[in-house]
Amino acid sequence: MIGKLKVSPRLTALITESGYVPLGYNFKAGDAITEFPELLRHDPFDRMLLAQAKADGLKLMTADRTLLALGLDFIIDARQ
Repeated sequence: MIGKLKVSPRLTALITESGYVPLGYNFKAGDAITEFPELLRHDPFDRMLLAQAKADGLKLMTADRTLLALGLDFIIDARQ
């Protein structure tokens, strides 16, 4: 929205055509967010991604040092 990233108007179609499936944020992920009280002041969107990965048994690839420092096996260091 602030113009730092130029995105194709076909982005959604391109992602879907590549075989990716969108995930909806649900109550299960909302409940999982409470499992990380140490992240109370951390970026809300990062917390939502973390909770969704935990709730749905997914891997979360990130370069966020705070999330990596949690030492959780489902968080993968994107810098490697």
